Amino acid sequence: MRDFFIDTANIESIKKIVGKLEDEINLNQIIGVTTNPNAFSKINEPKLGKWIETAQEISEFIYSFRGDSKGEVHIQLPNSQMNIDEALLFAEYISKLPNDKITVGMKIPPYLGLLKNIDEVKKLVKTNVTGISDHATALKCISYGVDYVSLIPGRMEEVGIEAQNLMAYLFSANHNETKIISGSMRTLEQLIWTFQLNTIPTIGEKVFDLMFESENINSVLSIDYTKEFNTNEFSPLIKEESINLSVDFFKQMDQLGETAHKEFKEQLQH
Repeated sequence: MRDFFIDTANIESIKKIVGKLEDEINLNQIIGVTTNPNAFSKINEPKLGKWIETAQEISEFIYSFRGDSKGEVHIQLPNSQMNIDEALLFAEYISKLPNDKITVGMKIPPYLGLLKNIDEVKKLVKTNVTGISDHATALKCISYGVDYVSLIPGRMEEVGIEAQNLMAYLFSANHNETKIISGSMRTLEQLIWTFQLNTIPTIGEKVFDLMFESENINSVLSIDYTKEFNTNEFSPLIKEESINLSVDFFKQMDQLGETAHKEFKEQLQH
């Protein structure tokens, strides 16, 4: 089992997960925690102030078990249509989390207005381009030097996209210093092959529950990393389902982040 993120805003769940893993792995394999508007909605926290309070508590806990300040907490823009000026102000806002204890990441959409100004964003936070469901968009984002690109293989496979093939092709390319995150997973099988592809999974509560059932944790801790994935010399086709999936992803996040976005805009007016 290699490095990974925990994908939830539920601090109690994070503590339980870490408690069950502390005798199984080096806890520094837990890079940190990723969140988004959906994660905060699941704990009934639609307000931006509560997002920050929760992120603060998560940050303190990550620092406590890692024992260093290299852990990360990622927070998503509350609205994907925010322009670069708004995004920079939001990055400055979330960067006020205790940077002596945590590194803050900001999850952003794969839109050119942000990517063309990514160096400005990176001065404030780590950058994580999220909601990607095709390899070409991932490679576009990588070309701008973002810190992370997050694909959503669980959602992809739910709509019939061959996520494994697309991601294997992505790994046949040079992605320089950008790290590839696999998120939105639904099954242990998906978790295992995303590890085997050398991506960094961000693992949600559902998959952890599956992992901790019976002896399932052993199958994850003892993954065979020698598996080879076949890739074509030429790009797999990108189907309309991939584009629609990413569009729908951001529609959902924008809706769930509406209250936080409104609160942030009100703060800008004062």
